[in-house]
Amino acid sequence: MISKIQSIYNIGNYLDYQASGDVTLKKFNIFYAENGAGKTTLATILRSLALGEGILIDRHKRLNAISSPKVEIKLEDNSLCRYDNGKWNKTNHDIEVFDSYFVADNVYSGMEISADNRKALYKFVVGNTGIEIARKINRLKSMSVDLQREKTKLIDEIKNLIHYNDVETVVKLAPKKDIDILLSQKQQEFKISSNNEVIIKHEELPNIKSFTLPFNTRQIKSLLPKSIDCISEQYLTFISQRINTLKNNGLSNAEKWLADGLAEVNTINDDSCPFCGQSLSGAKEIIDGYNLYFSKEYNQLINSINLCNSQFQRFDVRNFIRVVTEFHEKLMSQYHFWQIYLKDLNKVTDMPAELTLLEDDFSKVQEKISEKAQNPLSKIENDNLEELEVHLGVVFSFIEELKKYVAYIGPLITKLKSTLKPLDTVRKELRALEIYKLRYESPLKEMCEYFIIVEKQILRLQKLTTQLQNEQKENSAAFLHDYGDIINKYLQNVFCTDFRIENIKDGGYRGKSRDASLTYSLTFKGKPLSLDTDDNLSFKNTLSEGDKNTIAFSLFLAKLDKYSEEKLKNKIIVFDDPLTSLDLNRRNATINELVKMYQKTKQTLVLSHNLAFLLELNNRRKIKGKDKKVLLIEKQIDKSIIREFKLRDELSAEFASCIEKIEKFKESGADEDMEPAINSIRLSLEAILKFKYGRYLSTLDGTFGQIISELEKSSTCRFVDGEKQKVIDDLNELNEMSWRAHHASVDELGMYSEISVTKEELFRRYIPMTINLLFGRL
Repeated sequence: MISKIQSIYNIGNYLDYQASGDVTLKKFNIFYAENGAGKTTLATILRSLALGEGILIDRHKRLNAISSPKVEIKLEDNSLCRYDNGKWNKTNHDIEVFDSYFVADNVYSGMEISADNRKALYKFVVGNTGIEIARKINRLKSMSVDLQREKTKLIDEIKNLIHYNDVETVVKLAPKKDIDILLSQKQQEFKISSNNEVIIKHEELPNIKSFTLPFNTRQIKSLLPKSIDCISEQYLTFISQRINTLKNNGLSNAEKWLADGLAEVNTINDDSCPFCGQSLSGAKEIIDGYNLYFSKEYNQLINSINLCNSQFQRFDVRNFIRVVTEFHEKLMSQYHFWQIYLKDLNKVTDMPAELTLLEDDFSKVQEKISEKAQNPLSKIENDNLEELEVHLGVVFSFIEELKKYVAYIGPLITKLKSTLKPLDTVRKELRALEIYKLRYESPLKEMCEYFIIVEKQILRLQKLTTQLQNEQKENSAAFLHDYGDIINKYLQNVFCTDFRIENIKDGGYRGKSRDASLTYSLTFKGKPLSLDTDDNLSFKNTLSEGDKNTIAFSLFLAKLDKYSEEKLKNKIIVFDDPLTSLDLNRRNATINELVKMYQKTKQTLVLSHNLAFLLELNNRRKIKGKDKKVLLIEKQIDKSIIREFKLRDELSAEFASCIEKIEKFKESGADEDMEPAINSIRLSLEAILKFKYGRYLSTLDGTFGQIISELEKSSTCRFVDGEKQKVIDDLNELNEMSWRAHHASVDELGMYSEISVTKEELFRRYIPMTINLLFGRL
């Protein structure tokens, strides 16, 4: 039990409050305070003590205060609950506070029931039943948040290292044994793709025509050493000289001419010359030589030599060498170009040295043939011809190798061109392989391994959290089973409203929320209220402020009902302005419930600015005098204090009696109850004005009319609703209505005249006006 509010420093209106006088608390405690004096601040301090949340106090730190807030609350065992440096030295979870913050947190915020309202109400309703599970869940979620931050930090570090955004994909990459080979291949492919246009437009492969020799080396080889043994070289030389001489003398067909003449000589019977007639008997040897010269065998030899010479001279060896050389050079150029893009491309065969020897070989063989032509019967050596044959064989084999190379490289080029990829595609593929390689190299390898550990821890915590949430939901389900019935008992039977709570249940955790919520629907006369503010039957348009407060109060009381009797005996209940409705039935019901709480709990504190309400509450007989304390939270210039308040029981009883008479007439309508009700209107208003506004009066013994007049003239007097003149006008009207000669002094006889009031006027105007003034406007 709280024994005393020992001190409050730099919080709200409390500058440096130190307990003095008889301010020790009892089992039932009434705190009266005008608005702005510090009653809500005191309730907030007690809420902070219950929750152990220092931020609730720090938010109410006194304006312009330099020092930090401090609080000392003395308990019945003389120990102190001390708040200093932003925290309590201990907390008291047995304190339950109903105030405007409870309403705003748990029921509605402004014009709606928000997700935060439902979460706060869940915590309040489930309370200690699931508090340990909730703490574990929040602890796990807090750890998850820390790990998520670590994960986010790792992601940023990895992104900065590899300049790649999809970190989780990188972490999951499996190792590749052949990554270096794949990377090398992709680098080659990238090099190729970088020159796609050059590759496509590159010149075609060269070609070379097929070469055939116009001569036969075998024929030449057999011809050069050939001779005719029957022909004398001497005669052959003589005849050749003769033919040349004739030719030099202008006989172009000298050889034919000699042949024809020889034929004529051979046909005549005598031995005379057909040209000069002289005897040829002495020239027989010469004629025989001519016959041998123009023989078939000799002529065939000459013809063969001439043919061979002609054929050999037709072959342009220089052009042949040039064509082959240029073809080789073009292939070499193609090789140098394509070897960049075709991996392991075979090299072009080097040009053989034999090609450069061909011209000299041909020249030497030509000399041999010419020599044979000049000396047909001479045997010419053919060693140069054999060299020519060997060199030609090498060169022609070389040409075939070049043709094969064209056949080899052509399909490779065609395949390459057909498989070319866009540069951007290959760049991405190359980047992916580079990241693959980096994934298992330091420092990325270690970072990814740590990432995996963190992620596993997050998943483990999430799994544990889900398990605990399910456990919490199971526990709360049993607790909430009959909670809705208890709330509706208060709404229907105690406060007589048309509102009901339906389908109340554990809503669990939604999305990434760290808190569970309570789901329910609110109905009015059986019809569900909409959260749509444009709907006539909506939360905003249907519920008054009193309705909202009554629903919240019902939720609060239902929670207390769920406590066991033993647990409730240890509770300290704090009510800060539990009554905001102007309905008499709800006011009486509220007072009744406060008295019940007093009987069931260890300690009850009621704070209110409504003096009329406190006067009624103070008069309840079940609240024993020795167990009751009445205190005043008083605002003195720029600070507030707490002091004892002498709320006289007899005055309280008189006020309560007045209200009872008014209510009795309202219920019965009997003629005998009408006059006491009218009289009670006057007396109850006089009591409130003297209590609340006595400091503005010159004396407390004045009549009702004199009190009204003095308050109207006072320049400093202010009423609760801020509309002073309207309040004065209503007070004057009620004074005149309730004035009777036997009630007033002689001085008032000339001020008021007796008027007649009907029951309907009393019911419809004057009683509501009185209640409105007593419990709201004053």
